[in-house]
Amino acid sequence: RGSDLYTLRQGGFHITVPDKRFREEKVTIKPHPHPRHNPDGYSLKEKIYCISCDSDWGVVGIWMSNEFPLLKCESFNFEIDGVPTVFKKWSKATFVIQSIQEHPEFRNILAVEEQET
Repeated sequence: RGSDLYTLRQGGFHITVPDKRFREEKVTIKPHPHPRHNPDGYSLKEKIYCISCDSDWGVVGIWMSNEFPLLKCESFNFEIDGVPTVFKKWSKATFVIQSIQEHPEFRNILAVEEQET
């Protein structure tokens, strides 16, 4: 559901589902073949796959000392006005994705990031 999605940075396109049940019940995690640290402050260490069909859903990223599943937009079908829709990039999504700051568990994460810059 679109309401389960959160963006980690304002204006950014790292989209996550922070609900722990998503990680426990929906995905399989495997080592990333090329772990790396991105210049935008994310460490990418593992890949996530659909637990049912093994489709590549994205990566596990570490940001602000928290692990988040970072989702590949093109891996998901969204129902928009009753029509199944796939977006190649999050920037093309036609629905609002709320900020991680709106999630009760991570409410202060953006405020901490802004203080560090």
